Amino acid sequence: MEFQDYYKTLGVSRSASQDDIKKAYRKLARENHPDAKPDDPEAEKRFKAISEAYAVLSDADKRKKYDRLGSQYRQYERGGGGQGGFDWSQWTSGARQGQGAQGQGGQFFGDIGSFFSGGVDGFSDFFQSVFNRENGNAARGAGGRARIRNQARNYEATVEIDQREAWSGVERLIAVNGKKIKLKLKPGVRDGQKLKISGKGEPAAAPGQTAGDLYVNIHVRPDKDVTVEGNDLHREAKVDLYTAILGGSVEVKTWSGTVKLNIQPGTQNGHKLRLKGLGMPHADNSAKKGDLIVTVNIEIPGDLSAEEKKIYEQLAALRR
Repeated sequence: MEFQDYYKTLGVSRSASQDDIKKAYRKLARENHPDAKPDDPEAEKRFKAISEAYAVLSDADKRKKYDRLGSQYRQYERGGGGQGGFDWSQWTSGARQGQGAQGQGGQFFGDIGSFFSGGVDGFSDFFQSVFNRENGNAARGAGGRARIRNQARNYEATVEIDQREAWSGVERLIAVNGKKIKLKLKPGVRDGQKLKISGKGEPAAAPGQTAGDLYVNIHVRPDKDVTVEGNDLHREAKVDLYTAILGGSVEVKTWSGTVKLNIQPGTQNGHKLRLKGLGMPHADNSAKKGDLIVTVNIEIPGDLSAEEKKIYEQLAALRR
């Protein structure tokens, strides 16, 4: 069984910051998303590998455990996937001290068990062998009997939407561990936000045990024309030179529809116009919205006729 180098998968160094890891994941996820490459049979495979790597390296606790294993991975490979040459007792010592499968805020293994639709079945043999085995070791007591947790394992999934969908709200149907779940995202959802859906994790397996929860990570793809700063949206409006000098109006497309902007005579390049209430909905109150900031981008004509050039020269002489 092949060792999975998650750092190599994301193309980052072992000392990479969380920001570097997140940026690398976003770039690779966009490039290899199956929806973006419907004719590429390998796209889903690459996307799963990228998702698996990000699931481990994006969390400080999970990354620390993986790095502890990484220093001995050659032994792991020689030992045939954890048999013989690899000292599991050393790597799992943290779990026996309460730092392994049962981490802060929930179960480490349950949290990433269904990062990609289809659960751990969508992850590599390496992931299942290492992490599922660690989960089993941590769950067993001195008497050899597995301790039953009060709550079944949590699952985790990722949903990718575009910026306009984040502005308007959107519904998605996601598959988690073989089950389809309708997810309704309210207007104003943000990139990096994590949503909790109670009871949609691993089903209860014993009397008195409650079902786990589902945590959904939201990834918002950037828009090529509109950027987000807090609750405000920013975009440019192209204005011809004559309108900028003499005044007039231009039409600008917004996500609320087309609006007409009044351009005052003598408007300068880079001038900003604020349109109230056309920005991003507030995350905690979608009825309240930020503003749309429109930056004037004056277009200078570059194909002047001889007559036009003569007129401009006359205007320039009048200004001297």
